[in-house]
Amino acid sequence: MNIKTFFLCLILSLLAILLPAPAAAPARAKDTHAAVRVGCVQPDIAPELSSAITQQQVAYLTELSKYTDWNITPVPVTADTAMEKLLTGEIDLVLPVEPHIHAADTFVATQPLALRDLIALYSRPGEDRFSAEDLRTLDGARVGTLDNRHDVTAPFENFCAENGLSLELVPYATAAAARAALANGSVDLLIDTTMNNSGDEAFLLAFDSKPTAIAGLRAKAPLIRDLDAAAAALTRENPLYAADYTRDFLTKTHHLTLHFSPEETALIESLPPLRVVLPETLQTKDIVRELIETAAKGSGLRVTFLSAADVEAARLMISAGTADIMPAYYTNQSDTTDAYYTMPLFSREFVLIGRRSDEVPEKGVLAIAAVQPALRHAIAQEMPGWQLDETSDDQHALSAVTYRRADLALCPLDALQATRLLILYPELAPTQKQLSIRTSLCVSAHQPRLLQAILNKAILRLDPQVKSRILLRHETNAPRKGSLSYLLSFYPLQIGLLLGLFLLLIAIIIFMQKIIQRRALEAQQRSAIATYRYQAETDALTGVYNKAAIESLIRKHLLVPPAPGHCHALIIADLDHFKEANDSCGHQFGDALLAAFAAGLRAIVRTQDLVGRFGGDEFLLLLVNAPRASLPTVATRINDAARRVDQETSARDAAWSAAQRPPLSTSIGIAVTVQATADYDQLFAAADRALYHVKQHGRMSWAIADELPDDAQTTKS
Repeated sequence: MNIKTFFLCLILSLLAILLPAPAAAPARAKDTHAAVRVGCVQPDIAPELSSAITQQQVAYLTELSKYTDWNITPVPVTADTAMEKLLTGEIDLVLPVEPHIHAADTFVATQPLALRDLIALYSRPGEDRFSAEDLRTLDGARVGTLDNRHDVTAPFENFCAENGLSLELVPYATAAAARAALANGSVDLLIDTTMNNSGDEAFLLAFDSKPTAIAGLRAKAPLIRDLDAAAAALTRENPLYAADYTRDFLTKTHHLTLHFSPEETALIESLPPLRVVLPETLQTKDIVRELIETAAKGSGLRVTFLSAADVEAARLMISAGTADIMPAYYTNQSDTTDAYYTMPLFSREFVLIGRRSDEVPEKGVLAIAAVQPALRHAIAQEMPGWQLDETSDDQHALSAVTYRRADLALCPLDALQATRLLILYPELAPTQKQLSIRTSLCVSAHQPRLLQAILNKAILRLDPQVKSRILLRHETNAPRKGSLSYLLSFYPLQIGLLLGLFLLLIAIIIFMQKIIQRRALEAQQRSAIATYRYQAETDALTGVYNKAAIESLIRKHLLVPPAPGHCHALIIADLDHFKEANDSCGHQFGDALLAAFAAGLRAIVRTQDLVGRFGGDEFLLLLVNAPRASLPTVATRINDAARRVDQETSARDAAWSAAQRPPLSTSIGIAVTVQATADYDQLFAAADRALYHVKQHGRMSWAIADELPDDAQTTKS
């Protein structure tokens, strides 16, 4: 170190010692985090599915925002404009992006998240040589991709191997070079993701999916670190969230990534119309017919429908080869070796019905209508040891339980909902046990085995939303067999017996009137107790806890220590300038403002946090086990809630808008503890001092008690 540098350091040190320290800033009104704008790119697929995936992304962002100290605002963007808006500052982050964006000097990205994107093949706009329905048209094509992208090329190679395709992969250094090669004809197709394509590509087909990330400029690296930490915290608290998110995404998009191989396509083209036999006794034959028609239409198969008297007759047609396909309840074992099953076409829920007064037995007699062979196997697997009592219909099965000829009845849930049969059997009720019986397609062994794989793919390629609409429509249109006209037409004797029972019931009710009145009185007393408890704990004006209830609950929560690195935060929020509202518009108007502000506070806090009205325009909040870093955000949101109430009230109330008064705001005092404590009063006094400090320095702000300057440690007079 030379002599000049030594004397310069000495002078600066003396100045630092002699000059007075700057006074502590009295208020924190400007120390807030602006909303983080996240650009959400919609995938290049069907609009309805694209919208569903975007909603799923926003839900994931909302979940992550619970673990950050800033607000997330989703902004719809396109793949073409996302990076431009990022560079110009119109958005702060963008999703989803490829994780390899780490390699760029300009951007930084999170670790791969639960967010996923489809990997797809694109052709030139207007290109008609290639078809997603016939993979043979792809054979020999040159396919462009980015260099060193194993996460994309590996799934592509698997796709080619599974379908017996021979495609030439041509790597390029940049996405721009690959797109230019597609445009000038150097390659025939391009591998891209559905959320990263540009307008000069035409979606052909998707073949897999991959995890993606959220990216921003390197200046936004703190936000990226926050997101990585939030994702890790979410995984710790809810380890299944990412798996559920992925499963939901794959369920929504599975029909897009499944394709028929060239061998399967050739068989589809060569097959004559498949003969589908539907038993007349099958209650779900209309559902099966429409699902098969929809699956066949989406796969190129042709079908024609035959009829059989019952399941056994249909089974004989399958064995003889006079029919190719029939619906059958799926079990792990087939009845014979002359047929094979596909995966389930759909599932049907069956519910067990028993007497209200009886316990559900482990074994006994089970009444069920029209037991088919495969259904008998399924029941034997799910309920071993039960003896079956076959009846002609569901009503006779329920009657068997009523008259104790059977212990339980097994009825289809959709049939019970449609016919409302249980109305006629008040002594019966559903048990908690249900059986899910899967209906598959039984294929004749006279057909090639490859047909089974084709039908499995046809079933998987059914759009889940279309399938749900079909099931719901048939359930809604099911015959209402509980109608009066149906009962009078088919059950005249039963109606007469019911009428006699009804008259007998009237006589019984007269003798049981005192018992009924006593039970009604007991119910009223229980309801009154619940009402009194609610009224005793709730502030009638705002709907939050009252003073006594909030103080009692806070004392209990303070006895539990917060997690390491977290704290309990007691917040006193005082609504500034509330007196002007009462003076200018009346007390009734002021009450409405308090109720609206309380609703805003409830929307801010988490489910485990507490909100109560301490009195007048003062509210008390307890943030339970919260990160200290989140306190500024919570305080800012409380102030935002007051301003929002002011703005919304001004928009609809001319008197309030015209009143000469300062805008509504809040003064907020905060006291924190990082350990369990029974001294609520001391914590409240600290928060009260912080509140008084804020009011002394202009209001519309917040302060934390243990961060106040020494001269502010005074009590409010």
